[in-house]
Amino acid sequence: MPASIARRSATIKLAIGMAIIGTVGAFGVESGLDAVTIVFWRSVFGTVFLLVWCLIFGYLPDRSLSLRKLTLSAAAGSCLVLSWAAFFAAISMTSIATTTIVFHIQPFFVVLIGALFLKERVTRDQLLWMTAAFVGVIFASGLGWSSGSVDRVWMLGIGVTVLGALCYAITAVLGKKLGEQRPEVTSLCQTAMGVLIFAPFVHFGQSISLPSWGWLLGIGIIHTGIAWVIIYSAYPQLSTPVIGMLSFIYPIVAVVIDWAIYDHPLGLSQATGMLLIAISTLGARLGWRIRMLTGATAKIGRGWALTLNWILSVVVFAIASSGSPGPNNMLLTTTGANYGFARSLPHVFGTGVGICMIFLGLGVFGNQLLENETFRNVLKWGGVVYLAWLAFKIATSRPDAASQGDADSAQPLTFIQAIFFQALNPKVWLGGASGILAYGAVSEGWSALAMSVAFALVFASVSMPCGASWALMGASARHVLRSNRSLRLFNIAMAILLLASLVPVVLN
Repeated sequence: MPASIARRSATIKLAIGMAIIGTVGAFGVESGLDAVTIVFWRSVFGTVFLLVWCLIFGYLPDRSLSLRKLTLSAAAGSCLVLSWAAFFAAISMTSIATTTIVFHIQPFFVVLIGALFLKERVTRDQLLWMTAAFVGVIFASGLGWSSGSVDRVWMLGIGVTVLGALCYAITAVLGKKLGEQRPEVTSLCQTAMGVLIFAPFVHFGQSISLPSWGWLLGIGIIHTGIAWVIIYSAYPQLSTPVIGMLSFIYPIVAVVIDWAIYDHPLGLSQATGMLLIAISTLGARLGWRIRMLTGATAKIGRGWALTLNWILSVVVFAIASSGSPGPNNMLLTTTGANYGFARSLPHVFGTGVGICMIFLGLGVFGNQLLENETFRNVLKWGGVVYLAWLAFKIATSRPDAASQGDADSAQPLTFIQAIFFQALNPKVWLGGASGILAYGAVSEGWSALAMSVAFALVFASVSMPCGASWALMGASARHVLRSNRSLRLFNIAMAILLLASLVPVVLN
């Protein structure tokens, strides 16, 4: 067969395979069963199909199988089936489209795992694409235009999806270690692990209708067997750009099905998130380079990369800075205690994005702003006055309004409000200036501007989980602060700590 015809045939096969995979969420919804039951029977039917397939085509017995390969296959299979369970569980909490979109950030987890555990280098472009994809997750989750009233179940579904994407990424990393092992044999080992892992948790006495069995058979044979056999046969004949482009048939089909069948059209926030994740994934897979401006338009040298040591140094600095008590964390703790963790998440993400914007501004303009004494004094005393006023509002707030859900008097900071709050937080400006001076000047082959931008992105990415931990601490205290009196005392204590966090700023 001529090479051009073979490539065309492989392209068609890959497109068909991805389109089939795009319907897996709908099959799970139509089965009407819980995630554990779906994944168990998917593993059972997939194992049977793949075993027969491997025997027919002579892939088994495989004399190259060793204890090491079996162990790696088992570990990868464990992570894979856990990602399946997370995927189907998340669909029941969000929607097919949202879960599928967010799940596609898993290539970036592969990069992070490689950097942290395999000592692989993270290039500037990869770091920027990862940041863009993370912003895409924020928008896809609905937080981009959230007014502060976030559904707890929905946000839990987003968290479960991200966890599932991480498990899938671990599967991909372990899969690289399997070398030339037939993918069908690897998949067989993985589905067999699914049977072993989920068998103890399946309620075999439950009644499953005949239509549900049909959907389960479809997931096990069509999606786990036939589709992946088609995809595996197409991969060797196609280039990376073609595979990268065609892989987005999967989420597109899922989005269309969710809209056409389940009446779940994408909102502006989700569509923006999907676009960001898609562009970022393609950029990372295809090696797109991002040009930056350094006074005059210039191409930052080839092969520049952030070393793991530099990244870890910034991460440690960010944890020490954003994880310590300060105006943001005192406010986040108060928000968590008064409104719960889920309603605090727009505040958490807004804080991270706001910090990133301030740091980027400092990176672009250098420290010229803070070197201006007038600007420094206005920032310092204006921020102190505003935060003192905020402490007063916290101390005199009505706990009963928050508990009763009064929409007018019980609203945490929204995503946008949290961003603007950072402009009035002196600690953010001073911390950003000191961090950029310390780490932005450490040249790794980058320009000073590029290093400052990288510092801002890494710091902001770390600050969000740190802020979330403070909000979670406050939400945990909420279960103890059951009376209005105890919550009022807690708010007063947080207001005092907020004022105390301003003392270093005043004395500086």
